[in-house]
Amino acid sequence: DLLNLQHDEIPYMRRKLGIIFQDYRLLPDRTVYENVAFAMYIVKATPRHIRRQVPMVLSLVGLSGKAKAYPDELSGGEKKRVGLARTLLGDYDILILDEPTASLDPIAERNINNLLLEKCKDKTIIIIAHRLSTVVDADRIILIENGSIVESGTHDELMAEKKKYYEMFSSQASLYQSHHHQLPQKRHNYEALDFD
Repeated sequence: DLLNLQHDEIPYMRRKLGIIFQDYRLLPDRTVYENVAFAMYIVKATPRHIRRQVPMVLSLVGLSGKAKAYPDELSGGEKKRVGLARTLLGDYDILILDEPTASLDPIAERNINNLLLEKCKDKTIIIIAHRLSTVVDADRIILIENGSIVESGTHDELMAEKKKYYEMFSSQASLYQSHHHQLPQKRHNYEALDFD
């Protein structure tokens, strides 16, 4: 119950909450490796544990070759993956991902979504997204318009209703098709996303 938290309990509660912001929140004077390791330093992980975990997670997100690069040397998608790597190393109960795949192409988006869902099976994940292909595997999708919930359900349920979500998804899908891109296909049935 967040309302009854004591002031000194707040930092411990925050450690259970992982957030990937749209603006990445990377430290500009630190390398990719140091940016990912920073979260581990905060929770007092041992240097040995950091040396083992950081290269592994950088490999998972496809950034092994960028460990010594600085944020200003990275593309938007690479910066997003640094934030994702940092989040994957945390022991979070709840993940809030603000446009987690906005800077990625559709194939990279699907790969990152698969990775997130595989590594975060026992977590609650809240995804804020305008690109609807990001949320098709969610247990629950909530469409918010002008600050109010206008639709709620699974992708299949919302598509069957043929309302606003259906319109938006169909419009986005047609853009992919008109540019000779194919929407990533759903490969797994996930039960990890919770959009409450």
